[in-house]
Amino acid sequence: MKRKNQWINTRNRKKSLAGKIVWIAVILVFAGLLEVAVGYTLLNKYHSQVADMEYKLTDVYMTKTNQNFNMINTSVRSMLFDGQEIKKVSDAYKKAAPYYKDDGALGDVLVQNSSVTELKNTFLSMSQSYGNTFNFFYYDTANERMTEYGGCEYYVRKPFIDKISELIHNKTVEYTKEGKWFLYDDYLCTIYKGPNGIAGAWIRALDFAESMLELSPTQCSSIEIYDSKYDQALIYTRQKNGTLALERSGKTQESYYGMNNARFECRFIMDTRDYDSTFLYPMIFLGLIIIYLIIVSAVLIYTKRNILGQVRYFYDNLLAFKDTARFNEESGLVEFSEAGKVLNQLSEEIHKLKIDIYEEQIAKQRVELDYAQLQIRPHFYINCLNIIYSMAQVNRMKEIQEIALQVSTYLRYIFKKSMEPVSVLKELEFTKNYLKVLECMNDMTYMCHIQMDEALGDFGIPPLLIQTFVENSLKHNMDAGNDCALDICVERGQWADKDGCAITIRDNGRGFDVDALGALNSGTFSEDASYHIGIRNAVARLNMLYGPASRVHFYNNPEGGAVVAIFVPDNEELLKDKNDIKDINAKDDGEDSC
Repeated sequence: MKRKNQWINTRNRKKSLAGKIVWIAVILVFAGLLEVAVGYTLLNKYHSQVADMEYKLTDVYMTKTNQNFNMINTSVRSMLFDGQEIKKVSDAYKKAAPYYKDDGALGDVLVQNSSVTELKNTFLSMSQSYGNTFNFFYYDTANERMTEYGGCEYYVRKPFIDKISELIHNKTVEYTKEGKWFLYDDYLCTIYKGPNGIAGAWIRALDFAESMLELSPTQCSSIEIYDSKYDQALIYTRQKNGTLALERSGKTQESYYGMNNARFECRFIMDTRDYDSTFLYPMIFLGLIIIYLIIVSAVLIYTKRNILGQVRYFYDNLLAFKDTARFNEESGLVEFSEAGKVLNQLSEEIHKLKIDIYEEQIAKQRVELDYAQLQIRPHFYINCLNIIYSMAQVNRMKEIQEIALQVSTYLRYIFKKSMEPVSVLKELEFTKNYLKVLECMNDMTYMCHIQMDEALGDFGIPPLLIQTFVENSLKHNMDAGNDCALDICVERGQWADKDGCAITIRDNGRGFDVDALGALNSGTFSEDASYHIGIRNAVARLNMLYGPASRVHFYNNPEGGAVVAIFVPDNEELLKDKNDIKDINAKDDGEDSC
């Protein structure tokens, strides 16, 4: 019974997520290291075998070529110094006389042709012995005559013969030293100078590379021929279509295969891409990869069942926590269970703290908005009462009735305590009423032209917004004695990638002075609390309600007068966080009456 209880406790005991992850990491690291070690060993062995095969192929061809070079050198020197064929050609040209001076000239020509033919047959016989790609030449320096022949076609031999003839004529030809063939342009050659002239043998580097690449077991291989004297390397690569591509460069490797009878060195490179498919080690390497993938798959299945399942459970609880603010603390892993407890504690503390901060912010904004709403100089009301009193003394009852009605409408509007937005149309009607009150007080006419997009008539803006800037224009930007004219334009606009209502107020006054313009646009108002108090409050209310999405810009019209450009963003979304402020203000609002 005791053992059974221990087994149940062990089974129900929560497992650590960190421990599981450590074990998974150890398994993956061990499997990866094993795969890398075995794969590295097999690849090294495979590459060493490929390199060994390349060396053996190179050695087979180069040994044969080295022997051919040695025997050709011996044959050319023998012909040049002791051979009867070259001597006959040289003697035939020396004894020749112009055919028009001597009746025996025709016989001399026949002797010359016979000796040249005999020499060419010797060259042909040597070409057949050493390979049809080899070619031979003899140049009679005394008579400046060239005799050449070989296994290649004449159009193949001609470029080399022309170059050698030019070098001999210019006395810049290079001769063989120590019996070593050398690389000249695209040719491999050996050249000797003897008492009867200059003789040599040559083979195209292309034919040399072609013969060697025929030994390759793959279709695409390459050979590099390097001459250390001129630091020149010719790289011939077999293409898939069977042709050879030539690339010129300097030295590309530290070690090459050298020959005793050649100044140049060679390096054979075997392309094993097609050969790999039949090689044993790549198959073994592939098998190891498959085994590794099986191990990783098994580990992933274990991870999904024992770890990701708990992560998914934790994630589902987080989604539920978002709506219920309560996290399920039951989990199969210790870390997730403890995290649930911590989240529940934090949720309770954050909820309480959020309520306290929210109530403080609402109270603060209510005080600030109320202060901005009521912070208006009272002398305007006193002036209105004085004018009504003066009119009553002279019994101007009709004017008294008109101004009392307009002042009543004006006071009813500005004494609204709620900061709920009003429509643009209502604000413009109030502004026109305000101008009528001023006309009665000042006994003058204020011209006001209003242009409004009809679609913006119901657009909500803070109350007293337009009236505040109109009042500022009349108070600070109008010269006494001039006819006051205002232009108010309401249209669609955009600011900071937001659409909204653009309100422009222009006057025909003297405009802003430079210092005042800079202070207004930067928001650095005068320390005098009564200076531009209306503008100060209007800007403050826009910032509290809309933040950086709103804008007030002051500038002077080039044609004269001051201009104020106001942007109020579409406020359905921006004002949704201000509903609490409006609700609180609405509780204190009563029925307005005058």
